[in-house]
Amino acid sequence: MITYKEIFKKLIGDKLKELSGAINKSSTDFFEELYIELKVKVLHSAPILNLPEIDDETLKNYFESARKEYLSLNSIDSGRIETLSKSNKRTWLIPDKKIKWNYTNRYFDRLKKSDRPKKVIDEIASSSFEIVGKLGDPKGDNFYVKGLVVGEVQSGKTGNFNAVINRSIDCGYGLIIVFSGIMEDLRSQTQERLEEDVIGEGVIDKKNDKKGDKGVGKEIRFGTRGDSSIEQVCSITSFKSDFNQKLVDADFSLSRTNILVCKKNVSVIKNLILWLYSYMSDDQTQHDIPLLIIDDEADNASLNNEGHKGNEYASKINGHIRALLHLFTKKSYLGYTATPFGNVIQDRNAKPEKNWKIPYKIN
Repeated sequence: MITYKEIFKKLIGDKLKELSGAINKSSTDFFEELYIELKVKVLHSAPILNLPEIDDETLKNYFESARKEYLSLNSIDSGRIETLSKSNKRTWLIPDKKIKWNYTNRYFDRLKKSDRPKKVIDEIASSSFEIVGKLGDPKGDNFYVKGLVVGEVQSGKTGNFNAVINRSIDCGYGLIIVFSGIMEDLRSQTQERLEEDVIGEGVIDKKNDKKGDKGVGKEIRFGTRGDSSIEQVCSITSFKSDFNQKLVDADFSLSRTNILVCKKNVSVIKNLILWLYSYMSDDQTQHDIPLLIIDDEADNASLNNEGHKGNEYASKINGHIRALLHLFTKKSYLGYTATPFGNVIQDRNAKPEKNWKIPYKIN
C-alpha cells in the first residue's frame, strides 16, 4: 500500500544518494529545504495515487517520520573515528596478521550493494578494524578489556557494531552476547538486524514463523549448506524468544560459535550465568572461550547506581553483568552509546572483596 510516508522515504533516499558527499546532510537547514522541495512533488503525485487530502502539518509529520526511519537504517555520515586509550599499548591486530576475513568480507560485499555511500562504508571498515584491534586477542593469553564507543544519534552505530561482530568472529571470539536495551521490541529489532548482517539466516515470514536464508546469507552460505570450510555461527535467540532455559535444553552448545541477543533484564542475565556455570566441569572455575559482550545503549541500566555506597555495592544488572564476565578468562566488554555522560561520571571503585551472590533453586 502506497502512503505519504513511503513516498517521502523513497524521495529522501533518491535525493541523498544524488547528493552523496556534496554537503552536510545532517544539518537541520538541509532537511527544512528538502521538505519544501519534496512537498511539491508529493502533492503533485497524491491525486494520481488516490491519496487522501491532508493539511500541511500532517504532511510535515509524514516527512519527519520518513526522514527518521530512513536515517535509522541508512547512515549518511558516520564521521571520523578518534580513539583514546589508557596506555600506548600497540594493537595486536596488525594489517599483515593472517586472518581470513570471511564474515567481514561478506558483510561489506552486502553493504556495497546497498544504498550506503562509499565514504560511509570505508569509515565503517576502518573504525571496526581499529576497535577490534583494541579488544583482547582471542588467540592470545588471558585478558579483560573494557571499552566504550561513542557516536552521535543516527551516525551508524548499529552498522559499526555489526562490523565489529563480523570481525570478532573471524578473529576467533567463540561467544558473543549482545545486550540490546531493556525493551523486547528493541531486542527483537536487534536480533533481526544481526540475522541480516551477520548470521545470514533466520525468520523470513513472521506470520507463519518460517525461517530461511536472508541478508548476507543470500550472498554466501557458510557451514553444511554452503562453504563447509567456514563454520556457520549460531543463534538460539530469535525475534520472538530471548534467552531462556527451554532454548538451552533444546539446542545449545558452547562447542560452536554462538551469538545471543538478550535484554538487560536481571532474570535473563541470571539464566545465562547459571547455565554457563553449570556447563563447566568439576575442575573448572572459568571458561577459556573468548567472550565478547556488546552493550548497546550502555548508559541505560548497565551503570552501577549503587557505587556511591562503596565497592561492595552494585545495582543488580551491573552486578550480574560483572558476574557473567567473571566466568571467562578471556573477555572483552564493549559499550555503545550516544550519551556517554553517565558512563564517564559513575563511581570508580576498587574491586569488591566479596563475591556477587545469585540465589537460585535447584530444579
